[in-house]
Amino acid sequence: MNKYDDSPEEVVEVIEQKDARARLFIGVAALAGLLLGALLGTIYAQNKWQAVIHHYQEQSAHLNNEYQLLIESVKTEKQEAQRSLDAYKVQVAEQAERESAEHVSELSKQSLQLEQVNEGLQNDLATLKQQFVTKQQQFEEIQRKLDLQTTLFDRARELFKKEEQLKQLLEDLLAQQMQLSPQAEKLNKECNLYLEGKSWETRSDVCERHDDINAQMGRNEQMIAIHQLDLKEIEALTEELGL
Repeated sequence: MNKYDDSPEEVVEVIEQKDARARLFIGVAALAGLLLGALLGTIYAQNKWQAVIHHYQEQSAHLNNEYQLLIESVKTEKQEAQRSLDAYKVQVAEQAERESAEHVSELSKQSLQLEQVNEGLQNDLATLKQQFVTKQQQFEEIQRKLDLQTTLFDRARELFKKEEQLKQLLEDLLAQQMQLSPQAEKLNKECNLYLEGKSWETRSDVCERHDDINAQMGRNEQMIAIHQLDLKEIEALTEELGL
């Protein structure tokens, strides 16, 4: 048949089918772009948190080393101060028996000074312990945030995977609907001609085949609606999680 013999209705139908396919392909490409952007943003967020926790781990290790060195130094100075204090006490006791009360008073002042030095060292040690506890609390808070971020990342990866699967199923169903639609229209016309007795070339099962295609398209429409609802739920959940 010559291509110029096609009716105006058939030409319009072909144009509409091509336009529908173009809109479908554009929509799928846009959704894929959004999915890739969200996944890259999540990976960037995880890398950023890993850099932060690595920085705090290095700070904590450095502070812990300094703390251990200072403890050893304080212990040594404390022991030396205690030995000196004991020696002075012995000296004071011995000098008290043979020297004047004035000399004994001077030695007592020196002993008091050593005790004050020892007390200052104890205070410094307590301050360092408190600083170490504060840094440790900060590190634990960072670790807790990192664990939460890791959990969110795993959850987001599961959601994006499920979303991609649903989109593929939806795309397949829409493509199948586009293929079945012209077949259904053609079989509907042939069925009407058969029922009216106007066509002797039409097969007797044309109406049955038309009903089968209509049933299949109905099932597809139900699955399309279900998948679209699932995608909306995933979108709402990703917004709730801040993804």
